[in-house]
Amino acid sequence: MSKSSWTLLQCLGLLVLVGAGQAIVHGLISPGSPLLWGAFDWVPGGWDGQLIVLGSITIIGLLITVGANLASTKTYR
Repeated sequence: MSKSSWTLLQCLGLLVLVGAGQAIVHGLISPGSPLLWGAFDWVPGGWDGQLIVLGSITIIGLLITVGANLASTKTYR
């Protein structure tokens, strides 16, 4: 992959990380409001299950970002 491909993948991972992380913080501050405008109402387990799914998405975004960063620096040093 080219360096611009790794950079694009890193940016997408950061967007996922920031978006899901912000939703988690908003959910912790105001627990009565729906997370991401009700997009995760289908998740079983209620509010706790929704936070677990959002936390998993946040961790996936973090892993994508770190992996793309490491691959980019390893390939193009």
